[in-house]
Amino acid sequence: MKILCVLLLLQIIWAGTKAQVGSGDSTIHSCNYKSTNILFADIGIDTVYYGNHTATGYEDAQYRLTCGDLTPHCVSNEDTALLYYVYYPKKHNYIVTPLPCMIVEHGGSYSDCSGIYNTRDMKTLCNAYAQRGWVAIDLEYRRGNIEDTTIAPLSRTSPEPVKYTSVYSVEAIYKASQDTRGAYNSIIKREIKHDSFPQMKYRIDTSAIFVGGASAGSLVTMTAVYYQKQYMMDSIAPGAKPVFGSVNYPYYYGDSSYDYTLQ
Repeated sequence: MKILCVLLLLQIIWAGTKAQVGSGDSTIHSCNYKSTNILFADIGIDTVYYGNHTATGYEDAQYRLTCGDLTPHCVSNEDTALLYYVYYPKKHNYIVTPLPCMIVEHGGSYSDCSGIYNTRDMKTLCNAYAQRGWVAIDLEYRRGNIEDTTIAPLSRTSPEPVKYTSVYSVEAIYKASQDTRGAYNSIIKREIKHDSFPQMKYRIDTSAIFVGGASAGSLVTMTAVYYQKQYMMDSIAPGAKPVFGSVNYPYYYGDSSYDYTLQ
């Protein structure tokens, strides 16, 4: 299985493509269309859990009870961390033509509340892709970047007080990369074994999967795609493997036997 990777830093721009359909379908048959064309008005949204919270060694991030609350009281996010939302056209003949897939990840500096703050942007983006004939996936990942508020002393090279870089930033990137790889494998595995999921109303063309993200989400995407080997991740997150497991640790529905490659 191959993923064709599109890496975007700040914004994802969709382009025109082609669609094919059987009789009775609402897609325009063998037609080039512009990115402004909306082909599907009826969009379905499914929630899929791709992680295994009970796996040995799994460690979720800790989140504040209320976004903006600076108290140290935190709770885990086990019910929502490892999931993704699938946006897909309802009136399409998926048996005849599986659709290309776009997987996106939100930004937010890996902070506790970034999933909440970026939800609207990703919803809008995924809905726009689905309206134009894609299966679009809004992928959630573990976050929990606790900022070190220790103020560095003033110096000649630093006229203003600065905050130290926290180790939580590196941990967040490592865990998010694990989740992203696990999600890619899970999405491919679910498609291969779609007969085991009668509730799955869409089909994905696994030769046309695109991935991208906004801000922190783009960094996670690039890390998961280009740093596929453990030694590569060790070079940017030394010491993470003994704590969180390997980059392909079996925390997910899909494992490395359903791995992806760059095309």
